[in-house]
Amino acid sequence: MFERFTDSARRIVVLAQEESRGQNHDWIGTEHLLLALFHNRDESGDPVLTEALPAIRLDEVRAQVGRIVPAGSSAPYGHIPFTLRAKKVLEQSLREATRLRCGYIAPGHLLLGMLSLPDSVSVRVLVELNVDIAELRKRVTELSTNWDEPPPTGHSSARMTLSGGFVSRSELGARVDYLEEQVRLLTDEVRTLRGRLDKGR
Repeated sequence: MFERFTDSARRIVVLAQEESRGQNHDWIGTEHLLLALFHNRDESGDPVLTEALPAIRLDEVRAQVGRIVPAGSSAPYGHIPFTLRAKKVLEQSLREATRLRCGYIAPGHLLLGMLSLPDSVSVRVLVELNVDIAELRKRVTELSTNWDEPPPTGHSSARMTLSGGFVSRSELGARVDYLEEQVRLLTDEVRTLRGRLDKGR
C-alpha cells in the first residue's frame, strides 16, 4: 500500500513513528497519525489541513492526546507496530482515494480514513477540540477532490519485473524509499541500544 502514498503521506507515517517514540509508546495509534498530520501541516504547509483546520494548533492536539493517552514511562525497543485501528485508517485511506478517483493516497485521504472511525482516539481528540466531524469530512472531501498533489517520487508508467511479477518504476522507488527510512530508524535504534549496553559494562 505504501507505494501508493505521496511523499507527504509517507512523511506522515514516519512522523507518526516519531510521535509514538516521543511519548514512550510501544504502538502507533490513530492519535499518533493525527499528531503527524498536524506536524506535517506545520512543517510543510499541507494545503488540505491548512484550509480545513487552520485554527487548531499542534500543541493543543498534543495536550489533548496526553490527557486521553498518558505518556509511557520508558522508551520502546525495536519495531513499533500499528494498532488495529491505525491499520484500519490506512486501509480506509485507500478506499477514500479510490472513491475520489485519485491514483495516490495523500494526507487528505489519511484524514478521511481517520474520520471514518468514530470510536478512535483521534476522532475523540478532535471532538474534544470542538471540531464538527461531519463538517470536517465534507470540507476535506472537497479539498482533496480539488487539490492535485504531485504523485509519489519517481512515478513513471514504465514497468519492470520484481520477484517474478511486474511492478511500476514508481512502486519500486516507493518501496526503496520506505525501506531506506525503516533502515534509518532501525540504525538509530541500534545505536541507542548499543550506547546503553556500553554504559552498562
